Amino acid sequence: MLLPQSLYSTWVMLFFAGMLFGTIVEYISSWILEKLFHTRWWDYSHYKFNIRGRVCLLITVRRLVDFSVTMEKVRVLREKYGAYFLQKIEQVQPKLRNVESFMHRFPTLKSINYKEELELLKERIRIKKSEVLKKIRRSQKNHRL
Repeated sequence: MLLPQSLYSTWVMLFFAGMLFGTIVEYISSWILEKLFHTRWWDYSHYKFNIRGRVCLLITVRRLVDFSVTMEKVRVLREKYGAYFLQKIEQVQPKLRNVESFMHRFPTLKSINYKEELELLKERIRIKKSEVLKKIRRSQKNHRL
């Protein structure tokens, strides 16, 4: 992580370090966007505890609490269903290998220019079709004779 070990050793320290880091990022982002586009993308000047209208400490705390609650829910779900999802991923992996081997057999599928490849394929089909029609006509002529 970007933070020293002592800052995220406890949940409370991590909470406040995250709040400080998020506030700094939001303030710098606001300043950069204002300098680049000559307009304010957000304005917290009507809230208490704002810093030049760029950041608001009350909103930062609320966002961090929301984020913390969400991450706790994710952690619980990961513990509850993690093994199930890992098992499903292991079942899907061989199928993905089959798709990769299929792609290696048909290099045209990896091509970026699909329109050109499609036209080439259509041309090949036309050529094959015309060859087959010629063979059919020859065989019909041979049968008549």
